[in-house]
Amino acid sequence: MKTFLGVNEAGFVNDVFYQNSEDREPPEGFYEAPVEHFFMIKRDFENNCWTEGLTKEEIERIKEENEGSQTDEEENMKARTLDLQRVCNLLMNQ
Repeated sequence: MKTFLGVNEAGFVNDVFYQNSEDREPPEGFYEAPVEHFFMIKRDFENNCWTEGLTKEEIERIKEENEGSQTDEEENMKARTLDLQRVCNLLMNQ
């Protein structure tokens, strides 16, 4: 299955089309999705390629925000895992 992305006039993604078979062509204005990872994908019409739609500063801010939230999330997950282990131990010792 291939994924195609529809874009607006500015080049930002606004729709998705999944091609399940080769006989179904994507609608006009859809481009095959890139393999690369982008924070905010944007179509560069001039060079006929995908580019990053965010500035380096915006990307750094997102990375910093994600680092803090991942740490909190990891700590929460560890605490929940310990709680589950305690419950399992109690049940096994009954």
